[in-house]
Amino acid sequence: MVDVLNNKKDVEIFLSKQRDKCKLGDTITLVITENILEDIPFIASKYGFSMIDGDNMEGDLIMIKLEFRQIFR
Repeated sequence: MVDVLNNKKDVEIFLSKQRDKCKLGDTITLVITENILEDIPFIASKYGFSMIDGDNMEGDLIMIKLEFRQIFR
């Protein structure tokens, strides 16, 4: 079972932990609610990730695929 991240703070905590584990080019998948979708590119770039794919799931859930590129703003 995948945890659903439904607010910006949860996404930031998750990505900060993943950043320490990832190497350049690694991909991670997360499930978010639709209400934070527009914030994901900015939050992801803060932690060195880029959004590379996304799929609608049931209800208001969206599966997002991010790649670690270590590009910091």
